[in-house]
Amino acid sequence: MKNFGRIIICGRISQMNSTSAPAGLKNMAHVLVKRLTIKGFLIFDHENDNEPFETDMRNWISEGKIKFKETIYENIENAPKAFIDLLNGKNLGKMLVKI
Repeated sequence: MKNFGRIIICGRISQMNSTSAPAGLKNMAHVLVKRLTIKGFLIFDHENDNEPFETDMRNWISEGKIKFKETIYENIENAPKAFIDLLNGKNLGKMLVKI
């Protein structure tokens, strides 16, 4: 991290079925010396921003300013495999099942 860097922590799905405690920061001194900010992010803190966000995002995607990747499984019978692969981190971007 660079000095005055910001670290956002969002999501825990990779930890949901973990049988051991996740690794923590290896050197807290870097947070102090580099004057880092670490902040948790929950979508519930931004519910009032939903409508303007959706409008902006829709425009940015249609203009090609935002690009995204998806992992798509075909057919409903592949939904269990898609879910297991999602939990195992085998997806790139959003995991979808196309019915």
